[in-house]
Amino acid sequence: MTPSRPRLRPHAALLALTVVAATSGTACIGDLTPGLCAADVGAKVDALLDATAAISARTVDLENRVLDACLNITQDLTGTRPAPTGSLDQQVTAACESARNAVTAAAAGATLSFAYAAPICSVDASAQLQCEASCDVDAQCTEGDVRIRCDAGDLSVVCSGTCAAGAVCEATVASPTVQCQGSCDGVCEGTCTGTSNAAGECTGTCAGACRGNCTLTPGAAAVSCNAGARCRGGCSVSGTEPRCVAELEAPSCSVDAECQAGCVAQASFAASCDPAHLVVQVSGGSNAALASTLEENLVPMLEVRDGLAGLVTDATAIVGTSQAVITELGASAGCLVTQLQQLTAAVTSTATVVTSMNVTITASVQVTASAGTPAN
Repeated sequence: MTPSRPRLRPHAALLALTVVAATSGTACIGDLTPGLCAADVGAKVDALLDATAAISARTVDLENRVLDACLNITQDLTGTRPAPTGSLDQQVTAACESARNAVTAAAAGATLSFAYAAPICSVDASAQLQCEASCDVDAQCTEGDVRIRCDAGDLSVVCSGTCAAGAVCEATVASPTVQCQGSCDGVCEGTCTGTSNAAGECTGTCAGACRGNCTLTPGAAAVSCNAGARCRGGCSVSGTEPRCVAELEAPSCSVDAECQAGCVAQASFAASCDPAHLVVQVSGGSNAALASTLEENLVPMLEVRDGLAGLVTDATAIVGTSQAVITELGASAGCLVTQLQQLTAAVTSTATVVTSMNVTITASVQVTASAGTPAN
């Protein structure tokens, strides 16, 4: 079944588990010449520097995870672990090319069936709210919390009550199987009204248990998702551990646009994802390791492909926002050049990072395509 794409919407000026603290950036406000630079200038520089730092850290993490997965696939299928050299981009490209070739060879003469639930990614609301508080240098704005700033349909909570009809029971690491009366993205372990494949994917209605995510049938009875599972779009109680699978709505009061863009980017690049659920069934062929290595190692690539690909758009937009602030700083003769130099270096680095992100996404798409994994 084609999974629903996590809706981490791009921001006009700028893309899920437990919220974490914002990345600590370079302190700028105290470095500005007193009386010559407004505090909001320092706040926006801080926000943008933190955003570019988060972009860089997330990109390196994703590249290393995809690199390791590609090396694992080749080793499992050929018995030899490649040793690519060069930059990280070059290593990822070479390793994933080897993995793609190994999968193509191993899948020859075999029939692969998949049951797949896409990763569900949530923005780091805590990081964004903390950052926005620093943007409000006059302390006159109440930025609200995730429950207020997240659209009701995008708000996910651990629900001790029932999940409403039309809402989604989301699997988690703690509860990979949810109760279902609706469309199951993953393996239907209950009764499938429709057709199912060898991996357990159900095209139709799954009643009972779903190892993955279940979109509950509109108009049907509410469902208790299971202890430890999450409900997105309507829990009968307030729930706990709220998170948002989309960009937070704008604060009720006005804050500096460039500073706000930096805060949104921080939340986006600190987003965390519940892992994709993937079951692979192989019939025919001669490589017994194919199913197990795909189930284990395609997950980080699916996270990149289906959960975080929008990060490229966000990073590109942050480059543009930062360049506008650089122009503003350059026109302010009273500001120390330190801030201008820091932000200029960060923009140059982020532009390079965008290239690396595209390398990781391309490699992920190519390897998953070679396996025939369902498109998102």
